[in-house]
Amino acid sequence: MTEEIIAHYQDLLGEDESLSEALCVTVVESASAEDVLRRMGADVGTFDRRDAEETFDLAGSYQDLRQTAMAGEIDGKVLVVEPNGFQCTRPEVQRALTEDGGSSLTVFWNVNAVAEIVLARDGRMVWSFDPLFYPDDVRGPDTDGAHRAADGLPLGENGLYGARLALLEKETGIRLTVEWLTTPQLSAVIDELPEDVVLADYADHPALTDPEIAALIADPTAADPRLLAVIAVEHAARATGLDDPAAVEILRRLRAGEPVAPQAIEAVQSQVDSASGRLRDARRSIVAAATGDGSAITLAGWAIDHQTHFGDWLVVNTMSRITRNRAARRRRGRDRG
Repeated sequence: MTEEIIAHYQDLLGEDESLSEALCVTVVESASAEDVLRRMGADVGTFDRRDAEETFDLAGSYQDLRQTAMAGEIDGKVLVVEPNGFQCTRPEVQRALTEDGGSSLTVFWNVNAVAEIVLARDGRMVWSFDPLFYPDDVRGPDTDGAHRAADGLPLGENGLYGARLALLEKETGIRLTVEWLTTPQLSAVIDELPEDVVLADYADHPALTDPEIAALIADPTAADPRLLAVIAVEHAARATGLDDPAAVEILRRLRAGEPVAPQAIEAVQSQVDSASGRLRDARRSIVAAATGDGSAITLAGWAIDHQTHFGDWLVVNTMSRITRNRAARRRRGRDRG
């Protein structure tokens, strides 16, 4: 039985090269196809019946290459296919799909060899693993469940892509077929749900209890982008021990909201090329914050070793998430306004 299922998917992927390069397939319980797409963040104005090729082409009709999805009901469950997408791997989407008691099982891979198989139930991830590194990469509260699901399947470094989809079918009873992919299903453009502003399971971390940071988390829409950058580069400087007078002076002025003299920026910039590694990225982040460069938070994150300075890294990660959350909210408001 297992060999037949794997062979079916090997044939399916062999018929369409684009599917073998990048694909996200999900089976959702306790919802209709329309409800699933809405919960994923679908722009209801783009609802129509399309096959897989038309759904893929729909994304390319937008300059920002938005993601798309198609969904159809089979035997009381909903099969979702995201051509070249990944939304159903996101915790925010998994929560939206399953928080009322349902479940979702997703198989995802892309052209960069990033892959994940993840089960969510009651709003939370139950288990997850990268099939390329199985059995060494299993996460979640029910790792035994992941091993039961993967039992007998050729996964791992030399595994088969068809085995990944075979796991989905074995666990859900739902089969993805060429006929389904070539038959118009309910399809839509997906507007990304705003990202959670705090990394899962770290909402109570001491590094985030500072009143200033807690206020930003509580109301990310009111956050000043300049303040987000200042907080990030301050933590990068602290984690790397950066205490050059010019850098310290820039940080002081940024925190006070005062203008930064070009000479101070040049002084720090002149030290960038002579530095290396994380200290170099910390200096670059300060220059970016002082000049209004949008890369300041990203550079601050690069500067911090999250294993030795996790608290500082978590703060910077949160500032980055708040930035993306704000951008997603603005985009969704603009597109739906």
